[in-house]
Amino acid sequence: MTRESLSTVKSVVYLIAAFELYYLRPELLPDRFAFTIPAIRFLGTGDYPVQLPDMFALLTASFWSPALTWVLTSLLLPAFFGYFFNLSAANAPTNTRGRPRASQPEYNVDPLTFSVAKAIATYVVYAQGVTFGGLVNPDSVARINSALYSGWKGVLVGTAVTGLSSVYDAVLKK
Repeated sequence: MTRESLSTVKSVVYLIAAFELYYLRPELLPDRFAFTIPAIRFLGTGDYPVQLPDMFALLTASFWSPALTWVLTSLLLPAFFGYFFNLSAANAPTNTRGRPRASQPEYNVDPLTFSVAKAIATYVVYAQGVTFGGLVNPDSVARINSALYSGWKGVLVGTAVTGLSSVYDAVLKK
């Protein structure tokens, strides 16, 4: 069951987005001291300070500016292009017997187009510094670049993996 659900293109895309968020979270919501678990002499342990994400950062622009920049470049723009330039919808088989029905695409958002659009948006914003007329804050871009694993190059590796998995999936289904 787990193997089947993880062996899809969607799950690969979700896992790579989760990987990016794992590295981005400490930059956007830094850990703060919450409390200390006292020492237990019987077990021979010392005091253990517990760190939790600073949820008050959600109230600041220093959280929302980089968070919305990442959401825009990694989710919204690629999903927009993947929805409207859906290659799997154009190649969906139609029913030729009886009354014609609207063809149902395999994916609502084409994973190959999603990956290509994400790679282009990542390169343009994070590597080339395009701000779209001041819409994207360069400081937010720098924070995201420093937080992500290998910066924008790591995101491009993730888009290559999702793009290759979508091509492989399409080849297997033909």
